[in-house]
Amino acid sequence: MRGPTITNTFGSVLIRLGGNPMFKFEKKKKEKKEVSISSDVKKANIVCICGAGLGSSMVVEMATGDALVELGISAKLSHDTISAAPSVTADIILTGENFRPQFERFSIDPGKTTIIYLRNLTSKDEIKEKIEPILKEKGFL
Repeated sequence: MRGPTITNTFGSVLIRLGGNPMFKFEKKKKEKKEVSISSDVKKANIVCICGAGLGSSMVVEMATGDALVELGISAKLSHDTISAAPSVTADIILTGENFRPQFERFSIDPGKTTIIYLRNLTSKDEIKEKIEPILKEKGFL
């Protein structure tokens, strides 16, 4: 039985087979990273944000993908810059605590998009702790 599939924004596919730690890499066209458990499950759209949209947001995206696989949750993951954040369409935005002042100046509808501020960008435990109740509230879990 095939396990979760993770596709990153660079086009590489990582497939975990039945919880086995074996990995298979394939080249695909550039697309959003998806963590899929089942095709009939509604997927959360999660965007990870940092200053330049290259370094820490990608680290958060990878840690979030791992956390979601552990939780058995399907989601579309991507990363972007802080300057793009006001125009991002997402169910959840994950970002560092240091960006809170910038986000407080943005007009992001809290009814549509929940912003999660992280102290440790690589902590799967912190991500799981903060994201799981929001996913339940929004009906993704």
